[in-house]
Formats: sequence, structure tokens, C-alpha cells
Amino acid sequence: MDRKTNMEDKILYMYLDFDGVLTTKFSVSSKLHPGLQFDDVCVDNLKAILIELKNLFAEITIVVISDWRYDLSRDQLKYILIEKYGLEQFIDRIEFTDKGNTRENEIKQHLAMIGEADAFVILDDMRYRDGLLIKHLVRTRAEDGIRAYEDVRACIMQILHK
Repeated sequence: MDRKTNMEDKILYMYLDFDGVLTTKFSVSSKLHPGLQFDDVCVDNLKAILIELKNLFAEITIVVISDWRYDLSRDQLKYILIEKYGLEQFIDRIEFTDKGNTRENEIKQHLAMIGEADAFVILDDMRYRDGLLIKHLVRTRAEDGIRAYEDVRACIMQILHK
């Protein structure tokens, strides 16, 4: 049985930071929502990656780990992702890690809450220390986010095919 068949009935959890992943040194203050506007190149690259992942997984859940959770409501964040940046057709659900702990602990708590995740990947510009999370981390540069499409895509595929 090939790898694709093994993943077709599985859920992918994509833990997504905004700053340093979707906002970059090219981002400006947004007129559409509070904070910086997402870098168009990063948004397009995220969509392209999600299209490819949709062919591999039954469902894709975005889990917001961004510090934007502290300033905006969950409804506002969903609105930004779905309405302003058009991610609705690329994902099945949006979830959030609980606030009030280190980001790594928030992710581990979310993973514990959902039980054993079929597959997960983390897009973040922060340095992680937890061994398990490091194996699933695509660490971006704050300046560039996910502008380097081929590199980010290759890292995600390498994580998912381990």
C-alpha cells in the first residue's frame, strides 16, 4: 500500500503562527484588520501547500498558535483567515490552542486534548526545545515567513513522510 493511501483517511493538524510566518518584513499595517497585513506571497504559498495536502489528507485543521489570540477574539481570527485571506476552501476547521502557557506547552496540551494526532506540522519562527515538537517544526525566518515556497513545502513533506 502506498503512503498516499495510508494518509487519505487521516486528519492533518497544522499549528500556525502568524508573525514571522504569514507576516514578514514586507508586511504593512492592515486596512482590513488589526495588526499587520499578511504577506501576499506567504498567503499564496500557504494556499498552494494546503492544496497539495488536501490531496493527501481527509481533513486539514488549522490550529492557531499566534500571539494574535491575546488581542483578537476567536471569531475575529476566523474572519481574518476565512474572509480576508480566503482560506475556507483549503481547510476543514480552525481551532485554537488555549492561552496562558508557553507556546510549546499549549501545543502539547492541544495534542493531548485531541488524542493521538494522525499527523501534525508546526509553522513558526520561534525556537522550540521539546524533542517531539522539533521533529514537526518548520521554523521560518521572521523576515521572510513562508516566502521560500519550495523549501517550506519540502520541509513539510519530509516531516509528514517520516
